[in-house]
Amino acid sequence: MISEQQKPVNSGFGAKSEPAEVLAGIDLSGKTALVTGGYSGIGTETSRALVEAGCEVYAPARRTDVALNELEGIVPAENIVEMDLASPKSVQNFVDDFSSHVNKLDILINNAGVMACPEMRTPEGWEFNLRLTK
Repeated sequence: MISEQQKPVNSGFGAKSEPAEVLAGIDLSGKTALVTGGYSGIGTETSRALVEAGCEVYAPARRTDVALNELEGIVPAENIVEMDLASPKSVQNFVDDFSSHVNKLDILINNAGVMACPEMRTPEGWEFNLRLTK
């Protein structure tokens, strides 16, 4: 049920709309995007659509080997850099590296997440799912 605060915006897009459909006709040449979770499921298709629209895409990854395989031919290997969202130190290392050679971030897509995982804890004691999606 849709509440008063949550109404359809009548954009023409729906639950089955694909990222390429949403970006059709949009030129993102010269723009830079960072897509967390950009190497799996919706993230892969979002990364692909952004690249096809002319955008330079960065896909930080906890599992860089998987990301490199999934994004081969889509995102340049040098734009796939290790980052574990459950580790503040890993995030800070990524930010330091990223900001040292990228002047401007135009698009940020926070797509990373996990579903139905068993309870796990980060080294800092955070419940993993809360830390990842917070």
